[in-house]
Amino acid sequence: QLQLIPNVQVVSPFVSSREFINKARLLFSIQGTIALEGALLGKPVIMFGRSSYAIFDSVKFCETMDELPLLVEKQLNVGTVDKKQIIDNYTSLLMNYLPACSDDWQVSLSGGLSDKEILNFECIFERLVSYLGKI
Repeated sequence: QLQLIPNVQVVSPFVSSREFINKARLLFSIQGTIALEGALLGKPVIMFGRSSYAIFDSVKFCETMDELPLLVEKQLNVGTVDKKQIIDNYTSLLMNYLPACSDDWQVSLSGGLSDKEILNFECIFERLVSYLGKI
């Protein structure tokens, strides 16, 4: 039945999502990383499950199916998302993970990260850049 809906494609979960995200005008996600990928690419997203990805301005949560048609229309009319806003939203999302740097959950980030933690993050980001350069 889904395949009978105009402009809807059902694809294997093993297919690279990037091509579909690039071509999509709107993304739907229950709670998966497709919402994060779409938000990072400035695509409007509608989510059906609560997620920290809602921190992105382009991601909206659908509470009831009754509100879905209006939400779809609203999201399709969203203009281009500002790159700076995407970066600010992503930074806010990543800040949620910074406390994991320490095994002591009572430690506050207000004192800053240690030199070792900063070096560890540097290594992680260098590996990420290297990986992205290969794909």
